[in-house]
Amino acid sequence: DQFAERNLAARSLLERPALPVDLLREAARNQNPEMALRAKAILERYLSLRIQTIKTVFLAIDMLELPVLTEDICTTIARFHDSQEVVESARRTMTAVATDDDIPHLSSHMTAKSVPPLRYAVICALRQREHADSADQFATWADDESFGETTRLESALALADLGDRRSLGALTDLMVNAKSTPVRARSQRALRELTGQQFVYLPYAATEIRNRMAERWREWIASRGRTAKLDYPLRGIRSDHPYSDALTLITHHPSEKEPGRVV
Repeated sequence: DQFAERNLAARSLLERPALPVDLLREAARNQNPEMALRAKAILERYLSLRIQTIKTVFLAIDMLELPVLTEDICTTIARFHDSQEVVESARRTMTAVATDDDIPHLSSHMTAKSVPPLRYAVICALRQREHADSADQFATWADDESFGETTRLESALALADLGDRRSLGALTDLMVNAKSTPVRARSQRALRELTGQQFVYLPYAATEIRNRMAERWREWIASRGRTAKLDYPLRGIRSDHPYSDALTLITHHPSEKEPGRVV
């Protein structure tokens, strides 16, 4: 009978519009195995329902073009930053609805105190505005090693979209030194599209090899980077996938002349 009563209590909790989340998290750490298990199950179900609701709201905003404050979207991302589904839905919505008037308060979130998914969502929205007055900020963020590599890359791409030549150095640095292979590959793609140069480079190679292969890029930037014609804004590299970036097809050629290439 007591077991049935506990089941009924758990179901009743899930029917409530709001739950004492902090108390449930505390209960999930309880020494009583059954209590901890029930609390965890209730939390997971409750948070799953909330995430689905939030995703539905953002989908409706996109489809119906409803007015929404970007600050509210930022708050949602900060609150649910560990849910990739919520972050992605919110990021897409913010990118679609942000206006030039939103630039100051969006930029205020580009600090070390903000969670990485929020910084990434903000830079994606700012990049869509292609506002020349933001170039100095983009350059600062692209060089800030305290930011994540995807955020730094998006900042460098925003610079490239503006035709700012500081993007050449930022993209080269990420192409060689980023820990993420997709970030290195995407940086290379951006450099190729921006400059029209097709120097052989293997983003998946070891650091020493990448450094040697990047010399041709560095030489070209040093000799022609200040005056060469740049093709911008970038057309093939958009803000589509946070943390997974664009898919990169790598084909391997065992030839010494061209041991591999990124398409």
